[in-house]
Amino acid sequence: GVGNHADHIMMVRVGLQKYEEALRKKGAAPAIMRSRERKGYVFLLVEAIEAPSDLKEWVSLALEYNKTLVKNPK
Repeated sequence: GVGNHADHIMMVRVGLQKYEEALRKKGAAPAIMRSRERKGYVFLLVEAIEAPSDLKEWVSLALEYNKTLVKNPK
């Protein structure tokens, strides 16, 4: 796994448009932080990334969402 938290091993930001679809995948759960659901973020359990191809799929979803973000010029 990637991390060792009591309720997940990894968190992925998929955005609001892919959020419900992502939650239907094996081992995905709503990201709950400070007692609030963070829509657009998904906690992954061990079974979500059992195979290397599973991890690759989650990373691809996150990278796909990252492309939609507006760059903030400094």
